[in-house]
Amino acid sequence: MRFHGIPFLLATVAAVGCSNSNGGRPDGGAAPLPTTTGTSSVTGTGGAPGTVVEGTGGMMMMPPLPPPPPPNPNPGIMRKPFNAPSCDAVSSPPYPRRLSRLTPEQYGNTISDLINGRRAGNDPPRKTCPGEFNFADQGPVCLPNNVTVPLEDKTHGVYRYSTTASTISVNDYEFRLSMTSTAYTSQALLEAVKTGTCWGTNSGGAAFETCVDTLIQDKGSLLFRRPLDAAEVTKYGNIAKTNAMAMGKDEALALAFQAMLIAPQFVFQPEIGGAAVSPAVSRLTPYEVASSLSYTLTAHPPDNELWTAATTGALATPAQVKAQVVRLLATPVGRGPRDFVMEYFDLQHLLDVRKAADKFSGCEYQKMRVVNEALKVVDDIWSTNSTTDFFKALLTSNVEYSDCATSPVYGFMGITQTADPDPPTPLRVLAPATERSGLLTHPAFLAGYGTLDDTLPVRRGRFVNERFLCRDVPPVPLGTVPKLPEIENATMREKLAVHSATPGCGACHSLMDPIGLAFETYDTLGAYRTTMPESNKPIDAMGSITGVGDADGTFNGAVELSQLLSRSKTVETCFLRNGFRYMLGREEDEYDQCTVLNAQKAYADAGGNFVDYITALYTSDSFMNRSF
Repeated sequence: MRFHGIPFLLATVAAVGCSNSNGGRPDGGAAPLPTTTGTSSVTGTGGAPGTVVEGTGGMMMMPPLPPPPPPNPNPGIMRKPFNAPSCDAVSSPPYPRRLSRLTPEQYGNTISDLINGRRAGNDPPRKTCPGEFNFADQGPVCLPNNVTVPLEDKTHGVYRYSTTASTISVNDYEFRLSMTSTAYTSQALLEAVKTGTCWGTNSGGAAFETCVDTLIQDKGSLLFRRPLDAAEVTKYGNIAKTNAMAMGKDEALALAFQAMLIAPQFVFQPEIGGAAVSPAVSRLTPYEVASSLSYTLTAHPPDNELWTAATTGALATPAQVKAQVVRLLATPVGRGPRDFVMEYFDLQHLLDVRKAADKFSGCEYQKMRVVNEALKVVDDIWSTNSTTDFFKALLTSNVEYSDCATSPVYGFMGITQTADPDPPTPLRVLAPATERSGLLTHPAFLAGYGTLDDTLPVRRGRFVNERFLCRDVPPVPLGTVPKLPEIENATMREKLAVHSATPGCGACHSLMDPIGLAFETYDTLGAYRTTMPESNKPIDAMGSITGVGDADGTFNGAVELSQLLSRSKTVETCFLRNGFRYMLGREEDEYDQCTVLNAQKAYADAGGNFVDYITALYTSDSFMNRSF
């Protein structure tokens, strides 16, 4: 394949910008774009727009995009911190306009839908295909051979939700990858449009230019998540039209597709708003509403029904938005809440942790299987408790999924599958209620928060403090924390007691150790145990929480800890505030107080209905309004 159009595309990217109300910086200014460097010469018709630029020194070099904006991207707008929820009048404006970079999964799904000529909601079940892009916690995404996703996952294993992409840009490495990946993607799209479109039946003669414009609008609207305006159709259409004679019609059309694939309107999802609804406040456009809903709840671009709703003005009222949210959550790809749970419990973090037992085939321990089985547990809880006691079920369910590779971790007997098929299908089983209670006792979490030979109770205790109690543990400068003492045959509790007595260590450890030691009845793979393997001493898993109101209490082991957390309204509120952060892709502030209060009330009034909670968020001013 010849990539002779790539240098031209670099200039095209700089020229494209972000048109209409769908581009620009979060503060409303023009989006900063890279510029090309190096020497080049123009061949063709005098360097007119759309001609092919051949670089004399190979591919033109691109500087990295500017660093991500600070949390307050508009220095003229002061964000006020979140206090106790209240619907009293607030002086803080809505969150500023922003651009959110697509996640690798959203990018891959969009390309898959683009090439396969479909949208997300009504898709048939996807099947494995050559060159598929796999996410352990998301399922397969079919992409043709050689078609890859050039974006890096910058949130995997980091305490930041994947939806908080407004702080992520495209670095130099990703941009370079995209130049090659989009060339292959454009060729795959070209092959796809040769069947069932005007390109396969009527691209010759006078119909050529009309067909180009039709395909640019059709494919561009899915990539940009909105209809292209006349100037954009002309811009991208001219790439194909002016290069058709020199390159051939197919290669010229592929080049036009590549220009759209490399454009910021595709890689970044805008939340800019349309006309002002009050001084310095705009409301998201219908297409922005559709795009934000669809990418957060399904990781796909809008499906046909959502697209039609945006086109016909049927996303204007809270009732209309709610109907679409409920519908999307009921589709096979409506995985947003389950993805949130996986990230909230950080279950996929296990994939980044070394485990001596990890194998890659047969019926032996595999991290990927453990994470996928955790996802099946989340799916099971969602199917039974999405509209009732959802948070409580996440901390109390003893449903597990296990196959012959993970059954030894649970101590299950009788799971004697062979490795054919590989991997074998996990079986739904009920674990002993004295050993497992919700996702904090799942091997994916327990193994992810342990090393090869250390259970890391301090880290587990910190996780519970920050994620479930919304209580920050003061940071400690690296290099200042002494190592745990080497005491022969000592339990972890005994070692930590000596360690926390060290001057300067007790304050933090008083928060973390009494919680983290409750997990000591599980080893580094998450297998249940009652004695220490080295000394055969019985494990003391007693612990306590203080200073958190209705979450205060004592417990013996992680099962009792999970049940204590599940009964606390304080902990439930912390969980729901994290739900706000995931679904809206940012932290809450003063402007959001009424939204948070109303969403929590919707959840409680319906008996723990997480669908109602999500719809309350997406019908709020916090979601719909932007300041500028």
